[in-house]
Amino acid sequence: MHGHEQAVQMLVDAGADIHFCGGNNIQRNALQIACGHGNEKVVDILLRAGAKVNEVSSKPARPAYWSPASTVTRYNGRTALQAAAERGHEHLVSRLLELGADVNAPPSPTAGFTALQAAAGGGYVAIVKLLLQHEADVNGAPAKYKGYTALQGACLQGHLEVVDILLQEGADVHAIGGIYRDGMALHAAAEKGHVDVIKRLIAAGADVNACGFKGRGQTALQSAAAGGHDRAIQILRDHGAIGRAGRGRFLFP
Repeated sequence: MHGHEQAVQMLVDAGADIHFCGGNNIQRNALQIACGHGNEKVVDILLRAGAKVNEVSSKPARPAYWSPASTVTRYNGRTALQAAAERGHEHLVSRLLELGADVNAPPSPTAGFTALQAAAGGGYVAIVKLLLQHEADVNGAPAKYKGYTALQGACLQGHLEVVDILLQEGADVHAIGGIYRDGMALHAAAEKGHVDVIKRLIAAGADVNACGFKGRGQTALQSAAAGGHDRAIQILRDHGAIGRAGRGRFLFP
């Protein structure tokens, strides 16, 4: 898929199954791979041959911590649109949407993302706007394992412009992420010390003392302290954050 258009065309002409998903942990088809790599010529070949834009593997790969070799690949169980959005391929995202790609296809349970979550985490502003124009769910549920909402993804990576867009579209500042990423948007920003994002979330009504994981996790203040982000700690304290013991990690009085 890395630019071998002639080889792909030969295989298609020879009757290769374009919807075949590799075995073991390679649960992805040709279109998913091509979209993830942004290879428009290969995508053209596959679409002309009848590739289904919403096809996903029937058996999503296992999470890496279940796999002895930790060989889970990047696009397992994801749609072509999700793969293109994650890597910032705007033209392919637009084309797939025009062809009827499901903008709200659920994420793979194994650390996958919806198209909007993937684009938000990558900071791809144009793609985020495009997906929202096609009625992407701004509060789409995260994957069970290591997933996050679109807002959490943008906050984790410090993409303030994306944060603003999502908040304007009604993103829930108190939504909880998946297992192993079980905080809220403020926790994500505090974890990485993104001060401007922290301020924006507080202005949007984020609870500075909320705990993740159904109230049993750590607070944003604890997340900031764990990362050694002094400025973030100060801002949270200035807005009423209280250091206290609890059941989460990195606790302090």
